[in-house]
Amino acid sequence: MKIGEYKKGLGIEGVKLFDDWRKKYELSEDNQLFLLSLIAGCWETILNSRAIIAIEGSTISHLHGKKAHPEIAIIKDARAQAMAGLKQLDLKETVAMSEVLRDFM
Repeated sequence: MKIGEYKKGLGIEGVKLFDDWRKKYELSEDNQLFLLSLIAGCWETILNSRAIIAIEGSTISHLHGKKAHPEIAIIKDARAQAMAGLKQLDLKETVAMSEVLRDFM
């Protein structure tokens, strides 16, 4: 599969992350690129949710008072999916993994 096909459906930030990590960690196998595209999608979801929370706040009014904004759960789910993808990607370098994990925090 061509590299451009792995980027389909990704926005600007996802494509940037995909390209940066592909070069930085020398990822070239189909399974690595597939996982990387999923991780980049998770990253975009996290960024979009953070932007919504920045505008609307971290809590919303509810019938029984206030509760956490639903986007917080979306961030947690996307982060968990990204971490599972990173684990499967199996980056050997400790420093590289710590940098990657920091990006998702």
